Amino acid sequence: MEQIDLKKIRSLIKESSNTLVFTNRNSFYTNEFDKLLVDSPDPDKNKITFYNDFEINPKIEDISKALCHLDQDNHDLIVGIGGGTPLDFAKAFCYFKEFDKKEVNDLMELVKKPVEITKKTSLALIPTTCGSGSEATEFSVIYYQKKKFSLSVSSLLPDYYLLDGVFIESLPRKILAFTALDSITHATESFWSKNATQKSKEIAIKSLRLSHENLEKAFIHNDKQALNNLLEASNLAGQAINITKTTAVHALSYYLTTYYSIPHGQAVGNLLPYLIEINSNNKDYNEMFSAFDCNTASEYKTKIILLLKNLNIYLDLEKIIDNVEELVDSVNIERLANNPIDLNREQLLSLFTHHHKG
Repeated sequence: MEQIDLKKIRSLIKESSNTLVFTNRNSFYTNEFDKLLVDSPDPDKNKITFYNDFEINPKIEDISKALCHLDQDNHDLIVGIGGGTPLDFAKAFCYFKEFDKKEVNDLMELVKKPVEITKKTSLALIPTTCGSGSEATEFSVIYYQKKKFSLSVSSLLPDYYLLDGVFIESLPRKILAFTALDSITHATESFWSKNATQKSKEIAIKSLRLSHENLEKAFIHNDKQALNNLLEASNLAGQAINITKTTAVHALSYYLTTYYSIPHGQAVGNLLPYLIEINSNNKDYNEMFSAFDCNTASEYKTKIILLLKNLNIYLDLEKIIDNVEELVDSVNIERLANNPIDLNREQLLSLFTHHHKG
């Protein structure tokens, strides 16, 4: 996995005879791709195909359709550019295309029992948001029958990734806020995960410091260096969760996105305060609190809530969620197992009966 710059990605595309680009439907258009990435493309030598026929939270059916539609094209470079969805989709497509399988049931078998492969096609990922960290992980989020699954195999790691603030300069403020909160949540959950190592903790702390020091500068002033720093923070948080995986916050979040259409970053950001104090009981998280200029779990929770309000993305979840029992019963068991303390159903229910506002 190699970090590259604009010059290198332009060179890769120019050297490729057939590039396939996965991107968002509404956020990154062909002319922007040409302007930013392609150095005098020759349509006779450098075929570039764009594909965006998938939902924000991609279903396995979307991947099946792409495999059928794009099957006969012999691509030598795949590029994912956008937020977490097109990056995850590019990783999944690059993986699944190595198998002679296109049917949904066959693909789900590979999700549940992944097989390591050697990719035959180079993969480059370019984030245009500052939250998912997908370019640094071996995970790809896939939905099937309204349930979230994580395809997890080292073959999903890209060959190249590019971090450049130019790609998020025009990002709508709300998207910047949503994705930055996803990054902060990734770093927090990685730090306290049962699977945390000294290395993952150091990476998570660096990510949190960068987010804390740069988010408001980026949000209010669109400061170029601050935007670059947020991209780095997101990438570091991705590296951290690639070691540890996420915990209870993410385990609860998928229900909010699936049934209430709350964007993922906003969902995890607003769930984070509910878990901070209970996960900090009898734990030494001083280093994590310090990264956000705090001394206690209570202060950290209050700062996160204040940040959500300052960014205009705060939600009173207790007023929004109609059925807390349904939320708790939907929890992702795999992610919940990584939580620093074991939480039973009654404890999860109690989180939403004690008002947490700071």
